[in-house]
Amino acid sequence: MFAPPFPVDSKISEATRRRGLRRILDWLADEPGGTWQDRWLASGADTAGNTAWRTLAVEWTRAKGIGFAEESYLHLGGSLRTLICGDVIRPSLSWLTGPATVRWLASDMARLRDPSGFAELDALIEAGAHGSAASTERFTRMEVLSRIATVMAAKGGGVRDITAGDCLELLTFISEKVNGRLRRNSLNFYQLLHTLGVFPLYVSATVR
Repeated sequence: MFAPPFPVDSKISEATRRRGLRRILDWLADEPGGTWQDRWLASGADTAGNTAWRTLAVEWTRAKGIGFAEESYLHLGGSLRTLICGDVIRPSLSWLTGPATVRWLASDMARLRDPSGFAELDALIEAGAHGSAASTERFTRMEVLSRIATVMAAKGGGVRDITAGDCLELLTFISEKVNGRLRRNSLNFYQLLHTLGVFPLYVSATVR
């Protein structure tokens, strides 16, 4: 987590990231479990959601008498993304798709876990190869890549390790959150992965 490719260029940002990492790891190390994932679940952070988990971490540090500046609260998210992209912890889909959707997850996954996979995705989007609006609408492009990054965060692995079942699980989860309905562009990430050849040939290009 402290060696390439994880450090960032800005000295100030890197110092903040490292400080947050130490706080999070100290906090989780105090929880029961044989792995960091076990400790993450035992801490209650996954159940708390992707906003309230910070409160648990801060309360622990202060209870231990460890100094924690108020402005450091928000910076914890960037440090946690390092652990997610490094596959140290795998938050649930509920956590990853919560009200405070994890910002910068796709860009961090592209930088830290699978640069070549995301480069292939970007090339397809630019070419409009999967027939979606993602090539022309920035918001849709970000949504597509964020959903792919979400699957990687929850399941581990790179872009080409994603299965059709992983995508269907996310789509089902999303549809349950929006009363059983999916917007048309919710399927773009699946279609993009299919065009890239991630799935076996027998897997359908559409989801109905």
